[in-house]
Amino acid sequence: MLNFDAITAQALREGSALPEPVGGIFRLLWDADNHANAASLQISTPSQRGLVAHLSGLNAPHLRAARATWYREAERIELTKRHCDHLIKSLQATSL
Repeated sequence: MLNFDAITAQALREGSALPEPVGGIFRLLWDADNHANAASLQISTPSQRGLVAHLSGLNAPHLRAARATWYREAERIELTKRHCDHLIKSLQATSL
């Protein structure tokens, strides 16, 4: 099983060092909690990562490289379903 806290720390350390807007997405994990069931500790799905990209505005044509960076780094860091759920909720809350 994936280690939620270790992945969160890695995402904050490595992901937040990336240029904007991708770094800002990873920084939203600062308050991610570890109250997850086993199913939510599986690696996130492409559709979850896609929704994060969409809610972050990375679907604009001029952000194509940033979108590719988001996908590559989220997969490399092995963000879990729980991490992406947290990002989705945070991004939805900021767009209200």
